[in-house]
Amino acid sequence: MIGYNRYIFHRATHDSEPVSIKFLTGRMQVILESGAETARPVERWSPYPGLRRVCLQDIPSGLDFRRDLP
Repeated sequence: MIGYNRYIFHRATHDSEPVSIKFLTGRMQVILESGAETARPVERWSPYPGLRRVCLQDIPSGLDFRRDLP
């Protein structure tokens, strides 16, 4: 697998949190976006905390994959 993307959206506050993991580079991008019109998104890059090599057969379900990420 080359990467993994997850998007969380809160319907009440309109806050969103996209997470993008690049397994080849070992980096993870998290963007915190507030539902407020005047708020600017906060982008944060960090090293990926898990294994860099992930194969599809190692993932039992896409819904369960890396839920422990920030």
